[in-house]
Amino acid sequence: MQKTNRRDFLKKYGGAAALVAAAPVIVPACSQGRNGHRPPSDRVNLAFIGAGNQAENDAREFLKDDRVQITAVCDVNRISTGYWNGKTAGREYLINKVDEAYLEQSGRRYKGCRGYTDFREVLLRKDIDAVVVVTP
Repeated sequence: MQKTNRRDFLKKYGGAAALVAAAPVIVPACSQGRNGHRPPSDRVNLAFIGAGNQAENDAREFLKDDRVQITAVCDVNRISTGYWNGKTAGREYLINKVDEAYLEQSGRRYKGCRGYTDFREVLLRKDIDAVVVVTP
């Protein structure tokens, strides 16, 4: 194995690195708040702890507000029936509802909502701005 020192590396690859550094960066207009879009920095990243009947009702209202983005759902129940009137609910169910709503709104697939079984993992996320606790 041949050893390369920093000086030799820069001689060999320095030009390529400079070209990459000088290359233009394409930033979508929507990420800057143009064309009627809200920039991500102006959104509240929201997590739900509890994913039963009331959580779905609450999430439905938050999904109408473009200042909010639901990014996490926590519930020990993955998915099951037996809620009010035999309704289905649970972590995966609510995540699917969130993904479907964002697909309807934007026309693009959304897979930014992650599921958790332990609420402490949600609270450790640095990108979560607010938490809705919907537990009995």
